[in-house]
Amino acid sequence: MTIFGRMAAAILAAGSTAPKNDFNLERLYPYLVPAGYPTAATDRELGNGLRVALVVENSPLTIRNVTDAELKKAGLSPAQAGERALTNLEVLMKSGAIQMQVFPSGSPGRSFILAGGHWAAATAMLLPGLRRLAAQTLHAEELCASVPHREALLIFEKGDPAFRKEMRALVRKNESDGAKPLTFDLFQLTERGPAPLVE
Repeated sequence: MTIFGRMAAAILAAGSTAPKNDFNLERLYPYLVPAGYPTAATDRELGNGLRVALVVENSPLTIRNVTDAELKKAGLSPAQAGERALTNLEVLMKSGAIQMQVFPSGSPGRSFILAGGHWAAATAMLLPGLRRLAAQTLHAEELCASVPHREALLIFEKGDPAFRKEMRALVRKNESDGAKPLTFDLFQLTERGPAPLVE
Protein backbone atom coordinates (compact mmCIF):
# COMPACT_ATOMS: atom_id res chain seq x y z
CA MET A 1 0.00 0.00 0.00
CA THR A 2 1.31 3.46 -0.89
CA ILE A 3 1.83 6.16 1.71
CA PHE A 4 -1.36 7.84 0.43
CA GLY A 5 -3.28 4.60 0.85
CA ARG A 6 -2.03 4.22 4.43
CA MET A 7 -2.97 7.83 5.17
CA ALA A 8 -6.49 7.34 3.77
CA ALA A 9 -6.92 4.14 5.78
CA ALA A 10 -5.74 5.91 8.94
CA ILE A 11 -8.16 8.80 8.36
CA LEU A 12 -11.06 6.40 7.85
CA ALA A 13 -10.11 4.42 10.95
CA ALA A 14 -9.81 7.56 13.06
CA GLY A 15 -13.23 8.76 11.89
CA SER A 16 -14.97 5.48 12.65
CA THR A 17 -16.95 5.68 15.87
CA ALA A 18 -19.46 2.95 15.08
CA PRO A 19 -19.15 -0.17 17.23
CA LYS A 20 -18.22 -3.29 15.32
CA ASN A 21 -21.17 -4.87 13.49
CA ASP A 22 -23.44 -1.84 14.03
CA PHE A 23 -25.55 -0.74 11.07
CA ASN A 24 -24.19 2.72 10.27
CA LEU A 25 -25.84 4.47 7.31
CA GLU A 26 -22.70 6.52 6.73
CA ARG A 27 -20.79 3.29 6.08
CA LEU A 28 -23.33 1.68 3.77
CA TYR A 29 -21.82 0.93 0.34
CA PRO A 30 -22.51 -1.00 -2.84
CA TYR A 31 -20.15 -3.91 -3.45
CA LEU A 32 -19.43 -6.00 -6.55
CA VAL A 33 -19.68 -9.73 -5.90
CA PRO A 34 -19.26 -12.78 -8.17
CA ALA A 35 -21.44 -15.85 -8.54
CA GLY A 36 -21.19 -18.01 -5.45
CA TYR A 37 -21.22 -15.07 -3.04
CA PRO A 38 -24.14 -15.26 -0.55
CA THR A 39 -27.20 -13.60 -2.03
CA ALA A 40 -29.60 -11.13 -0.42
CA ALA A 41 -32.95 -9.68 -1.43
CA THR A 42 -31.28 -6.29 -1.99
CA ASP A 43 -28.83 -7.64 -4.60
CA ARG A 44 -29.18 -6.61 -8.24
CA GLU A 45 -27.67 -8.22 -11.32
CA LEU A 46 -24.94 -6.27 -13.11
CA GLY A 47 -23.91 -8.74 -15.82
CA ASN A 48 -20.72 -10.66 -16.64
CA GLY A 49 -21.46 -12.95 -13.69
CA LEU A 50 -21.45 -10.09 -11.15
CA ARG A 51 -24.06 -8.68 -8.79
CA VAL A 52 -24.24 -5.49 -6.74
CA ALA A 53 -24.69 -6.20 -3.03
CA LEU A 54 -25.10 -3.79 -0.12
CA VAL A 55 -22.50 -3.93 2.64
CA VAL A 56 -21.53 -2.06 5.78
CA GLU A 57 -17.89 -1.24 6.48
CA ASN A 58 -16.97 -2.20 10.05
CA SER A 59 -13.37 -1.01 9.66
CA PRO A 60 -11.17 0.03 6.72
CA LEU A 61 -10.42 -3.66 6.17
CA THR A 62 -13.66 -5.47 7.03
CA ILE A 63 -17.15 -5.35 5.56
CA ARG A 64 -20.31 -7.40 5.99
CA ASN A 65 -23.61 -7.86 4.20
CA VAL A 66 -26.60 -5.73 5.12
CA THR A 67 -29.67 -7.61 6.29
CA ASP A 68 -33.25 -6.96 5.27
CA ALA A 69 -34.11 -6.48 8.96
CA GLU A 70 -31.55 -3.67 9.24
CA LEU A 71 -33.00 -1.85 6.24
CA LYS A 72 -36.50 -2.26 7.60
CA LYS A 73 -35.45 -0.89 10.98
CA ALA A 74 -33.79 2.08 9.26
CA GLY A 75 -36.97 2.70 7.25
CA LEU A 76 -35.24 2.22 3.91
CA SER A 77 -36.47 0.41 0.83
CA PRO A 78 -33.82 -1.48 -1.16
CA ALA A 79 -33.91 1.31 -3.78
CA GLN A 80 -33.40 4.01 -1.13
CA ALA A 81 -30.58 2.01 0.45
CA GLY A 82 -28.94 1.64 -2.95
CA GLU A 83 -29.07 5.41 -3.53
CA ARG A 84 -27.61 6.10 -0.08
CA ALA A 85 -24.86 3.53 -0.71
CA LEU A 86 -23.92 5.25 -3.99
CA THR A 87 -23.80 8.64 -2.26
CA ASN A 88 -21.48 7.20 0.39
CA LEU A 89 -19.30 5.66 -2.33
CA GLU A 90 -18.98 9.06 -4.00
CA VAL A 91 -17.91 10.62 -0.67
CA LEU A 92 -15.37 7.81 -0.24
CA MET A 93 -13.98 8.46 -3.72
CA LYS A 94 -13.70 12.21 -3.09
CA SER A 95 -11.87 11.54 0.20
CA GLY A 96 -8.97 10.00 -1.74
CA ALA A 97 -9.32 6.60 -0.10
CA ILE A 98 -9.76 5.14 -3.60
CA GLN A 99 -6.72 6.23 -5.55
CA MET A 100 -7.00 7.01 -9.26
CA GLN A 101 -4.06 7.37 -11.60
CA VAL A 102 -3.73 7.98 -15.33
CA PHE A 103 -1.15 5.87 -17.11
CA PRO A 104 -0.03 7.57 -20.33
CA SER A 105 0.87 4.43 -22.26
CA GLY A 106 -1.30 1.37 -22.16
CA SER A 107 -1.58 -0.98 -25.10
CA PRO A 108 -0.65 0.10 -27.75
CA GLY A 109 0.45 3.42 -26.31
CA ARG A 110 -3.02 4.72 -25.33
CA SER A 111 -3.73 6.17 -21.91
CA PHE A 112 -5.83 4.35 -19.34
CA ILE A 113 -7.08 5.02 -15.81
CA LEU A 114 -6.39 2.72 -12.87
CA ALA A 115 -8.28 2.98 -9.58
CA GLY A 116 -7.08 0.93 -6.61
CA GLY A 117 -5.82 0.89 -3.06
CA HIS A 118 -9.20 0.14 -1.45
CA TRP A 119 -11.70 -2.72 -1.22
CA ALA A 120 -14.29 -0.54 -3.01
CA ALA A 121 -12.08 0.40 -5.98
CA ALA A 122 -13.83 -1.90 -8.48
CA THR A 123 -17.23 -0.80 -7.19
CA ALA A 124 -16.38 2.80 -8.18
CA MET A 125 -17.39 1.68 -11.69
CA LEU A 126 -20.99 2.29 -10.53
CA LEU A 127 -20.52 6.01 -9.83
CA PRO A 128 -22.83 8.06 -12.10
CA GLY A 129 -20.29 10.80 -12.89
CA LEU A 130 -17.39 8.46 -13.59
CA ARG A 131 -18.02 8.02 -17.32
CA ARG A 132 -18.04 11.76 -17.97
CA LEU A 133 -14.87 12.33 -15.93
CA ALA A 134 -13.07 9.43 -17.63
CA ALA A 135 -14.17 10.63 -21.08
CA GLN A 136 -12.70 14.06 -20.42
CA THR A 137 -9.48 12.59 -19.04
CA LEU A 138 -8.94 10.07 -21.84
CA HIS A 139 -10.36 12.28 -24.62
CA ALA A 140 -12.66 9.47 -25.74
CA GLU A 141 -16.44 9.09 -25.68
CA GLU A 142 -16.70 5.30 -25.92
CA LEU A 143 -15.14 3.67 -22.87
CA CYS A 144 -14.63 0.20 -21.45
CA ALA A 145 -14.01 -0.86 -17.87
CA SER A 146 -12.36 -3.92 -16.38
CA VAL A 147 -12.81 -5.10 -12.78
CA PRO A 148 -10.51 -8.13 -12.39
CA HIS A 149 -10.70 -8.04 -8.60
CA ARG A 150 -12.23 -5.84 -5.91
CA GLU A 151 -9.21 -3.53 -5.59
CA ALA A 152 -8.79 -2.72 -9.28
CA LEU A 153 -10.78 -0.76 -11.84
CA LEU A 154 -9.26 -0.03 -15.24
CA ILE A 155 -10.92 2.36 -17.69
CA PHE A 156 -9.79 2.77 -21.28
CA GLU A 157 -10.97 3.77 -24.73
CA LYS A 158 -13.27 1.17 -26.30
CA GLY A 159 -11.21 1.06 -29.49
CA ASP A 160 -11.53 -1.90 -31.83
CA PRO A 161 -11.59 -5.65 -31.04
CA ALA A 162 -7.81 -5.95 -31.52
CA PHE A 163 -7.17 -3.16 -29.02
CA ARG A 164 -9.57 -4.66 -26.48
CA LYS A 165 -7.82 -8.01 -26.85
CA GLU A 166 -4.51 -6.33 -26.02
CA MET A 167 -6.02 -4.57 -23.01
CA ARG A 168 -7.49 -7.84 -21.72
CA ALA A 169 -4.02 -9.38 -21.99
CA LEU A 170 -2.50 -6.42 -20.12
CA VAL A 171 -5.09 -6.75 -17.34
CA ARG A 172 -4.52 -10.51 -17.01
CA LYS A 173 -0.77 -10.02 -16.89
CA ASN A 174 -0.86 -7.36 -14.19
CA GLU A 175 -4.01 -8.08 -12.14
CA SER A 176 -4.42 -11.88 -12.06
CA ASP A 177 -3.13 -12.24 -8.51
CA GLY A 178 -5.58 -9.85 -6.82
CA ALA A 179 -7.57 -10.97 -3.79
CA LYS A 180 -11.33 -11.38 -4.23
CA PRO A 181 -11.35 -11.96 -8.03
CA LEU A 182 -14.33 -10.67 -10.02
CA THR A 183 -14.18 -10.99 -13.83
CA PHE A 184 -11.96 -10.44 -16.85
CA ASP A 185 -15.01 -9.74 -19.03
CA LEU A 186 -15.38 -6.09 -20.01
CA PHE A 187 -18.09 -3.54 -19.33
CA GLN A 188 -18.99 -0.58 -21.47
CA LEU A 189 -19.45 2.66 -19.53
CA THR A 190 -22.66 4.40 -20.56
CA GLU A 191 -24.61 7.39 -19.28
CA ARG A 192 -26.96 4.90 -17.60
CA GLY A 193 -24.13 3.03 -15.91
CA PRO A 194 -21.93 0.04 -16.75
CA ALA A 195 -23.28 -2.64 -19.08
CA PRO A 196 -21.66 -5.88 -20.23
CA LEU A 197 -19.74 -5.41 -23.46
CA VAL A 198 -20.99 -7.75 -26.17
CA GLU A 199 -18.30 -8.40 -28.78
